[in-house]
Amino acid sequence: MAKYATKPPQQAPPVPQLQLMALFLGMTTWHIAADDFAAETAKVTHICNERDYLHQLYVNLKGKSEATSAAIADLRFLRRLWRLHAEAATDRRQQCLLDALANMAEDQETALSQTVKAITEKTQPALDELQQQLGRIEAAAKAASFNLIDSTESHPDGSGGTATTLYFKLNTGSTLGCSLAKDPAAETFSNKGIKPEKITNLKLTDIEKIQHNIKELKMALTASSGCPQSGQRTTNQARLGSCTFGGAANPQYGRESADTAQAQTQTTIFSENTRQSKCNDVHKKQATAQTGLDKLAAALCVALKAGPTPDVSMRTKTGKELATTHSIQLNIRNCDPAFHELNEPNSNDANKELVDYITKAYGENANDFVTRFITKLEAANVMSRSGKTPEHKKISDLSTSSSMAAALSYLRGQRNKKELEAEKKNTVATLRKQFFCDL
Repeated sequence: MAKYATKPPQQAPPVPQLQLMALFLGMTTWHIAADDFAAETAKVTHICNERDYLHQLYVNLKGKSEATSAAIADLRFLRRLWRLHAEAATDRRQQCLLDALANMAEDQETALSQTVKAITEKTQPALDELQQQLGRIEAAAKAASFNLIDSTESHPDGSGGTATTLYFKLNTGSTLGCSLAKDPAAETFSNKGIKPEKITNLKLTDIEKIQHNIKELKMALTASSGCPQSGQRTTNQARLGSCTFGGAANPQYGRESADTAQAQTQTTIFSENTRQSKCNDVHKKQATAQTGLDKLAAALCVALKAGPTPDVSMRTKTGKELATTHSIQLNIRNCDPAFHELNEPNSNDANKELVDYITKAYGENANDFVTRFITKLEAANVMSRSGKTPEHKKISDLSTSSSMAAALSYLRGQRNKKELEAEKKNTVATLRKQFFCDL
């Protein structure tokens, strides 16, 4: 019988090897993550892209509350839409469905308003400090571009002796050393944009150091004789030596381009990449001792820790999702007589009938829900009475509390009128029945 060689089974790597592999993978992951933070810091290299970066950071922080404010406005509109159509509804079950939506929108609007308030309290100080820093940058950039030129103003100079006075003035030139973009938002930072979630340190212009941006100013003079031979000298007096200047001497001014990184200070926003340290611990200086950069760093620490705004929209809801929402279940249970016998409105098997009803009534997908409870209702007018006669109004026209109250009160009055008429008919019918029974 032939014997076949069999391949021995692969052995698992020894434990130390596994540990080394895990350590390598962990260090690689940490290195990549650390590089993200370092790359963010490296995006600011001079005064020009600092201006662009901080402008975009300002827009990003401001957008946190602005996006949520738009969501609040939409919830307010939907609440009015559903509340008005609930009052106008002739079908009791439809009225319950609309009231439940209006109540849910009101709850979300209230919660979101509180969120915006909390976010604004954290971000507004940073926005104020960013505006001040952007102003400092503009001033520093202007100062860095200054050059020296002859003054052309008239002065009573000269007495025929051996002394005279020279006058100079500063002029803005093109020696900034970098180019300020016309649109700060257009800077893409090598198509990577800014990543506020990766900020730990930023190079920021220090107003106390802006003199370091400006390179030496140079004035070249042509003398008739007596100037020193070539060599290194450290004072203007030594450089002039025994120069003799005639009336034809013409000074030439110049300077090198500014180095606008010299006035920047590496400023700590967070003490570690995890950004877990408390801002008060990182920025311990008293308010009276803080410089502009200290205040900006402390404010940015708080603002960047403010979490993202919640994505709240009722335009993407589905019947299935609404059927498992406690407030919707509770409103429908309390409003619709068909479900009054339920003890606790929830999504368990005992209340399957309620869940199924809500799911189908609102529509099983987002498109059904939007079509039935938003699009159609937006296109439909409601009756209102602000003056002598009732009139049709679009929901978008009822944007004030007074116009909303006028529409709701009129619709409620119409419903009360119908109920009174129905009661009268029932009373007459009852009396007639009693009359014939007594015969």
